[in-house]
Amino acid sequence: MRTLGTASLLFAACLAAAQQPAATGAGLSARLSIPVEVVHSLRADKVHAGDPVEFRTLMAVLVSKELVMPGGTHLYGRVLAAGPKEENKNSYLGVVVERAEWKDHIVVLHAFIAAQLAVTPKNQAAASTATNDNPTAAMNRRTGRSSGRAASHGDPALPSLVRTPDDAVEPDPAQTTPKYPKLEDIGFFRDKDGATYLISTRSNVKLPAGVLLMLENR
Repeated sequence: MRTLGTASLLFAACLAAAQQPAATGAGLSARLSIPVEVVHSLRADKVHAGDPVEFRTLMAVLVSKELVMPGGTHLYGRVLAAGPKEENKNSYLGVVVERAEWKDHIVVLHAFIAAQLAVTPKNQAAASTATNDNPTAAMNRRTGRSSGRAASHGDPALPSLVRTPDDAVEPDPAQTTPKYPKLEDIGFFRDKDGATYLISTRSNVKLPAGVLLMLENR
């Protein structure tokens, strides 16, 4: 059996490293907002901490002065914590998104669900004008910034809920508006470390595939 010399091994290792996409987290816009679609369904009574989660971006997002994340980019993360609905305990689900990957790019993230998005044909003309110069900033202006109204201390099993705001994402009027699933009976809770949890007092928290959400990188 042939064996490689030390020089050959070093060359092979350097070549493999060069072929890997470079990861970056520097220069990201502060409080970066990313509109996404859930790729695979998640349910609080079926998942556990550490289970993988996946999202897909709905549009291009400017992540830094020199880098644009394309629409359709896949985002990957994991479940932070999850719990089923019990007699005296709310169901809860927390996820964190840790990276975005496309072509030769990997962007390091630390993003949480900030709001639910709702697609509506209303105010299409106004929205088109507002989003021409900066689609991400316009999306932020329409966001009911749930993070500002969410609790900032305690634990995920709160007895009261903060209703999830619906952001408006106006579709092209030339296209038929598709139907997307919506979150039902869901509230938000933010802990002291900034992690956001979805909570329900009525049933197990579920993120169905196809639901539209706004992520916020912190």
